[in-house]
Amino acid sequence: MLKFIVDNNIVTLIRQDGSNWRGCYENSARGREIIKRFFDNGEEIVKTVMVPNPDKGEDRPEEIESTVPVTWDDILEIWGDTPTVIFPEVPFKQLVEDKQQQIKHWCEDKIISGIDIDLGLKDDHDSPLGSLHYSLTERHQMDMRDLASIIQAGATSVTWRDDSRVSHMVYTAEQFMKLYQAATAYIFNCRFRSDGLEELLFSYTENDRNKVKALTWDTELPKEIQDKINSLLGTMNISE
Repeated sequence: MLKFIVDNNIVTLIRQDGSNWRGCYENSARGREIIKRFFDNGEEIVKTVMVPNPDKGEDRPEEIESTVPVTWDDILEIWGDTPTVIFPEVPFKQLVEDKQQQIKHWCEDKIISGIDIDLGLKDDHDSPLGSLHYSLTERHQMDMRDLASIIQAGATSVTWRDDSRVSHMVYTAEQFMKLYQAATAYIFNCRFRSDGLEELLFSYTENDRNKVKALTWDTELPKEIQDKINSLLGTMNISE
């Protein structure tokens, strides 16, 4: 739950979970975007009621608990339909650098999110487990490389686990290498796509500000960039 306070046209939100987190927002495009996101995410926001305290004087009112919900329309009633605080436009170079860092974060998040794959594993009752999910954190990747080396040195089985269990299972060398190859292909696909998005980003000029802002992980790459990626993947015998 978030507590809502408005003072001198500045909206303050205070989280009621003991963390003492608070955010103060002016009527700027960014401030409106952030507060709108709270509503879109289903956050419960309640008004703070201030009442006079005769013992302390009118200039020192007290807060009382309130369960009256705040809506986006309440925000618009305070701020109106348009921002009144206008910040200078971010320099184009900074806009590109910020987007580049965002692309890198998207890439790492995609890699860590991992893959789903059916390796033909079975449970203790000999029933197929079907498709399982495997996260690919840096630690997972390091451990997988170590196990692949063990297999290449002659091991016929190793232990590993999918995200749904705590205990490891026995994987045949063939099963684990199928997982390792799929994970490797997925990681290179993510990294080459990240490179492609950065190449597209750096092709933009000052007149392409809106394109920079609109660029996402799923933005379609120009054919020449996508063809280059496919060629690189092809040299490694990896498909998109």
